[in-house]
Amino acid sequence: MIVFHLKNLLLDKEISFEDIAKDTKIPLEEILYLCSKHANKINFNTLNTLCHYLSVTTNELLSYEFLRIDQNTLNQKSEKLYGISAEAENLSSEILIKISNESNQLIIDIPNELYERVSAFFTK
Repeated sequence: MIVFHLKNLLLDKEISFEDIAKDTKIPLEEILYLCSKHANKINFNTLNTLCHYLSVTTNELLSYEFLRIDQNTLNQKSEKLYGISAEAENLSSEILIKISNESNQLIIDIPNELYERVSAFFTK
């Protein structure tokens, strides 16, 4: 899942949503959207403007994260995982599952629209 770090960067730099919107001419509604957990797209011009204004690279503004699940949790919840996989297929999305032998963890790459549900499922 791609994670957007705009909200944290603004907090760290003590920049308000209103100030960045005014200074960059990016609509406040778009800034608020990009700071929400529901943001799932960004225009390259907006990305370029934000990187320039904040003096950061795209690697500081965006990151790619896997959902990591330890083997014990997976064993406890594995029967219910099939239902989530079936839902992902209905969304025409793929779930990539990779087992890391070194850390005894399951690494799942899931579509953004399922991330919160799957994460909550394994952390309860």
